[in-house]
Amino acid sequence: MTFPPDAEVALDSWLKINLGNNWLVRPGNHLFSINAPGYNNLTYPYQVTDARIQKLQLSLTPLPGNLEVILTPEKPGEIFIDDKSYGEVPGMVTNIPAGLRQARIEVDRYLDYEAELKIQGQGILEKLEIALVPAWATLTLTSSPVGADLYVEGKLVGKTPQSYQVLQGVRQIQLRNKGYKTWDKEITVTAGTPINIGEVPLAKADGTVIINSTPPGATVSVGNNFYGRTPVEVSLSPTIKHRVSLMKEGYKNIAQDIAVESAKTSNLSLTLEPEMSSVNITVVPKDAQMLIDGRFEGNANRNVSLPTHAHEFTIFREGFATYRTLITPRKGVEKRYTIRLKTEEFANREAEQKRRKDARKGYITTYSGQEMKLFNVGKITLGTKENLQGRRANEVVRDVVLETPFYMSTKEVTNSQFREFLGNHDSGKFGGESLNEADQPVASVSWFESVLYCNWLSRRDGLEKFYLIKHGKLFGINAEANGYRLPTEAEWEALSRPKSKQSLSIFPWGSDYPPPQNTGNFADKSSSNDRVKKLEDYDDSFAVASPVGSFQKNINDLYDMAGNTSEWVHDFYEHQPPTVTSYNYLGPANGKSRTVKGSSWMSSSYEELKSSYRTYSDARRVDLGFRIARYAR
Repeated sequence: MTFPPDAEVALDSWLKINLGNNWLVRPGNHLFSINAPGYNNLTYPYQVTDARIQKLQLSLTPLPGNLEVILTPEKPGEIFIDDKSYGEVPGMVTNIPAGLRQARIEVDRYLDYEAELKIQGQGILEKLEIALVPAWATLTLTSSPVGADLYVEGKLVGKTPQSYQVLQGVRQIQLRNKGYKTWDKEITVTAGTPINIGEVPLAKADGTVIINSTPPGATVSVGNNFYGRTPVEVSLSPTIKHRVSLMKEGYKNIAQDIAVESAKTSNLSLTLEPEMSSVNITVVPKDAQMLIDGRFEGNANRNVSLPTHAHEFTIFREGFATYRTLITPRKGVEKRYTIRLKTEEFANREAEQKRRKDARKGYITTYSGQEMKLFNVGKITLGTKENLQGRRANEVVRDVVLETPFYMSTKEVTNSQFREFLGNHDSGKFGGESLNEADQPVASVSWFESVLYCNWLSRRDGLEKFYLIKHGKLFGINAEANGYRLPTEAEWEALSRPKSKQSLSIFPWGSDYPPPQNTGNFADKSSSNDRVKKLEDYDDSFAVASPVGSFQKNINDLYDMAGNTSEWVHDFYEHQPPTVTSYNYLGPANGKSRTVKGSSWMSSSYEELKSSYRTYSDARRVDLGFRIARYAR
């Protein structure tokens, strides 16, 4: 018997008799040849035995089939059959194996077409007509005034009023118009569901004021927002009056109301009046000498009147170890200090004990007592793949090679550690709960104050300063320095997410959400913040920030990489970081805002708790602090 039944059968044998579908042959080895139109020829060897009746069933394989693919609308695409590419469509697709086949057609800007096809084969031409389904939705909007440039995912697509086809997914859109503020919005696009935003009123562009003070370096606040230190350039709304407040240690606070014109620059210069207080110094031995801020003041046993900001006192005498300390006079309070100089022998013995403590392999301790761990990371991958849950548009996947070993502090900088540098710092309150406890992480601190702290600590530990600051303004960095700095975004994210043999985890504790108990300090049952969504079944027992290190450390021995406070990092913020592999990447050379990494006690969502979550800020926040790093040079 054959399939198909009408196939022609030939037998290669010297003695054979054909009786319809039967052959009469002698026992032995024989060779059958079978062919039929539309099928592959078959040659089949067969051994005939002594049995009187023997049955043999042979099936031919159909020749491949052909498929004409018609697309509506007629757009270029690619067809895959059983996940193998069969070329471009629309048009003829040839040599498709007969049988049931899984087909997929991919056309740019349209949803993939997937279906199971029954291919007859035998060289037969079949036809497949497909109506493509768009993978976009129509976005309609205008602006007031009209004529604004519309950007979708950073690409200019036209001017308002505008209707534009936006691909499905989470998309960033912007409106830009000269003389007006940029309008930003993140939208979620579902294919086939139109989005009508309507009219977007554009706010007039800010005016700029350049604020100077005598002396420079005063802290500038406008309303409740902090803008850095003088001289500083500030952008303000032209629609209202603003109160500018200047504060500098050792000087009386000063404030003035100003108004600015849209898109214009003005200047404001204020003179600060010194605020003095006295410090009484008693030193043993009595003939010790003293420097204050590098100026020789003679005998150290005396009462001095100084501006109420931090001053460096250096007290010395031959045969004794030099003593250095920072003293901050306070208004209305006479501070008294009694200092006993240590002999050189005793001081050397103390220094050796500290050196042995710091020699613990892979760890060092700073002047302020922070423990820092050594890391040698190498190549790491940042960001979130496009197909993963909770991915935001700015979480671009990119590789960074961290060639230089570096240290990272195991805990966030505390209030007490920061106040060694800036004695009057106030981390504030939230919901009646204090954020000022000594072992809570410092908060309500600006990026610039964070780097000032790093430079101060570098000086205390005799290290080369990383940040180049002059007249209260950052004008560069020394990337070769071994001094303290903020971690880079790449360093922070690399040490935040543990890595298994298969892949990087999603969160600092792993890839499960919500977080297991005792993972970190998040917005939960105990939180005092009623304005955010809370983790319903999680209780960390802290209404606001907790003492640093209150929860279990991660796989890299770092505490609070999830929760407690979000953290400043070194980098300027960029929405779309470069995807090319970079080495020891310090972020873009310039920008308007700085990058912020990590969740805080005000965070609870899947997106915010991810290690790859990244945002930006240019102002203080009650849930924003920092930790420190430095290169191991």
